[in-house]
Amino acid sequence: MTSVAKRAAARRALKGFTLIEVLVVIAIIGLLAGIAFTAFGGARSFFAGASAKTRLDDLAQVLETYKLEHGEYPPDACATPSEIRRHILKRWKKALKGGNVDAMVEYVCDEVYKFDANGVAQKPGAALLFWLAGPDQDGFSADEENPFGPGSDADDSRETPAMELAYDADGTNGGNYNDKGLMFQGNPIVYFRAGADGCYHGKDFHVGAGDVAAPYMKNERWINDKSFQLILPGEDGLYGSDPFAEGEAHGAHSHGNAGSGHVHAHDGECDEYAARDLADSTTLSAADRDNVTNFAEGATLESEME
Repeated sequence: MTSVAKRAAARRALKGFTLIEVLVVIAIIGLLAGIAFTAFGGARSFFAGASAKTRLDDLAQVLETYKLEHGEYPPDACATPSEIRRHILKRWKKALKGGNVDAMVEYVCDEVYKFDANGVAQKPGAALLFWLAGPDQDGFSADEENPFGPGSDADDSRETPAMELAYDADGTNGGNYNDKGLMFQGNPIVYFRAGADGCYHGKDFHVGAGDVAAPYMKNERWINDKSFQLILPGEDGLYGSDPFAEGEAHGAHSHGNAGSGHVHAHDGECDEYAARDLADSTTLSAADRDNVTNFAEGATLESEME
C-alpha cells in the first residue's frame, strides 16, 4: 500500500459520526429513557397502590373483629345521634345503668364528629378512629357504666385499642393517625358503613375544596351492601370531584342527616341519589379511577370498572 493510500485509510479510521448519526443516537437514547421513566412511574404507582390496599385490607380485618366483639360495625361519620346512641347501648350494655348515655351521645356529636346545624360531621375522619381507639386514642374505660371516663375507680384500667396506633402530625412519617383520623401517606382513610337496608343513603366525605369521597355502586347495586367501604385516593391524591357540583350530570343530593333528595329507586328496596357507579363512567370523575378500596380485586378501582 502506498503512503498516500495509508494516509487516506488513517483519515477514514479517524472520521467521527456525522450530525445525522449523532441525532439518531440521541433520539434513540431519549426514547429509551422515556420508556424507562414511564415504566418506573407505573411501577411506583403500582407499589404505592398495593401498599395502600394492604393497609385497607388490614383495617378491614380489624373492623370484622370489631363486629364479632360488639355485634355490628362502628358508626360512620354520617350516623345520626339516634344511631350513635343505639350503638353505645349495644356495645356497653351497662351504660344505661350508669346514667351517662345522653352525655356520651352529646360528646360524640359535639366533640368527635363536630356536627354542624345540619347534622354534617366537620371531622368525618375522626369517627372511625374514635370507635376503634377511644377518647384521646388511649382506649375506652373498662368501666362499662362509664366507658368514656378515665378508667375504673379500682385500678384506672382501660380497654386495649382495637389496633396499634402511632401519632403522625402530617400522616407521611410512618404513623397511622392524627387529628384528621386514621391516615395513610398523608390522606385520611374514608369509612362508610352500609345501612340496615343495605344502602349508603346520601353519604359523602368532604376532604377538601371540590374533593369529595362517596360510596360506590356497580350496575346500580351498592358494593358491600352488608358491611362497609374503605377508600383512599390514588397517585393523584384526590378521592373524586364533587358529584353534586353545578354543571355536573348527577342527581339531587342530601346528606344522610339532613332530609330527602333521593332521585330513583332500585328494585323498590331503597331510594338512592345518583351515586358513583363503576359500570357507568358518566357518574365518575378522573380522580375516581385510581382510588384504592377494600373491595376492589386489584390495587385500584380500575380493576372493578367495566
